[in-house]
Amino acid sequence: MKLILGIGRPAIGRLLTWTSLDMEFRTFKIRHDRKCPVCGDNPTIKAPIDYEQFCGVPILDPKSLAENRG
Repeated sequence: MKLILGIGRPAIGRLLTWTSLDMEFRTFKIRHDRKCPVCGDNPTIKAPIDYEQFCGVPILDPKSLAENRG
């Protein structure tokens, strides 16, 4: 919204995290990775991927498993 309205400081290049237990906000500077397979100069991942297939780790939550299969 800030970019569209042209107000405030944009969060480009920053990651904001929030810890609800402590009510703390932290901001991290993020550098552009030119070799990133998603957003780099030559992306190789251009569509959503299957997590199980990509990582080789099955979904452990039975509810999520049921939702994804039927």
